[in-house]
This record gives sequence, structure tokens and C-alpha cells, in this order.
Amino acid sequence: MKRIFLIFSAFIILMLFAGCNNTEVSQHDKDNSADVPLNTDLSINSNTAFAEFRTRYIMEFYGMHDFVAKLVDEDRLWDWMTMFETGERSLWEMTLLSQVTELEISQEALLDANRESGGLFSDEQIKSLYSGDIKKVNEAFANPYSLVVDGEIFTPDWLTQHSPDDYIKNGITSDILKEYMIKIDIPELNFAYASIAINANAID
Repeated sequence: MKRIFLIFSAFIILMLFAGCNNTEVSQHDKDNSADVPLNTDLSINSNTAFAEFRTRYIMEFYGMHDFVAKLVDEDRLWDWMTMFETGERSLWEMTLLSQVTELEISQEALLDANRESGGLFSDEQIKSLYSGDIKKVNEAFANPYSLVVDGEIFTPDWLTQHSPDDYIKNGITSDILKEYMIKIDIPELNFAYASIAINANAID
């Protein structure tokens, strides 16, 4: 089973960047799609250049880590992961949060396993997974190149594809954007910088 799991993990990693028809969508976005624009837009089969700068969460939040897998019964884990292989679920939904909640991993077990494996995540990050508050999770695991406003994550892709009115509706002010734009003034996010700057000027 271990060998099969390792092969399957490699398959997941390849699929994340090789191209399948999934879009990164948070459970919060699904629950609130009637009220706010979907806070997403990074499609796996579209331009995934510099994806590590454009996802909602840090890349370590996605996929399955060995020290987490060891906390789950092998058969149950395999059944869960098969949903992603078959396309029943988006690969973006294979997150540390979904593993904790759906595979019923205890906080104490995950804290211990994380420490023993070298501490990939902080204790505060892990504890946020058990808070029942998606905003706390967002704040703990947000990609540093995404914009976080009141616990909501806005990716560079989202910001380039929405209007100044959408910014205002979501509490994104010009002052917030000016500070954020210093962070994204890097070659990997050149595609987004100019568009966001225009929107920022429009809400001054």
C-alpha cells in the first residue's frame, strides 16, 4: 500500500501542473457565491506559470504529506484519495483542512506528527484548522502574494479579473492596495501589477 500511495502522490503532483479542468474554489466561496464574487480564477489547465505565487494558499497546504497520511487508516485514505484520481473532486480540494475534517485527524495527533517530521507548519497554523473559522485558516495559510482582507483571500488573478466596484464591495481600499502592490512588484507577477494599479487608482 505504501508504494501505491507514493505513486498516487506523484500522480497528483503531476496533475496539478500538467493540466486538468479544475479551478481553485474554497468552501467559503461555494457557500457564499450568491453574495460575493468567487475568490478564485486560477485554472489548472490555463496559464499556470508561477502558480506558487498565485494560489490562494501556500503550496504546502495542498496535497498529502507523508506525516499526515500515517495518521489515517490506509483503506480509508485510499478511498478518500480515489475521489481526486477519478475527477469526482477537484485536486485543489485536497488540502490540509479537508484532510483534518473529512479524515477526522485529531489536533493532538497532527501537532505531534508535524513536530516529529520537522515542523513544516507552526502550531498556530495547525490549531487554526480546528477553530471552525475559515477566516482563521485563511489568515494562517494564505499565500503571501495573495491579498487578505478581513480574513478573505484575494489572489492576484482575482484582482486582475474584477472591477474597482468589486474591490470596494469586498472592503479593498486604495491604501490596502498600495501596500499590497509593493509585495507583488516582482517579475513573476508582472501580469497582474499593471491591472491592479489601474484599479487602485480608480478607487482613490
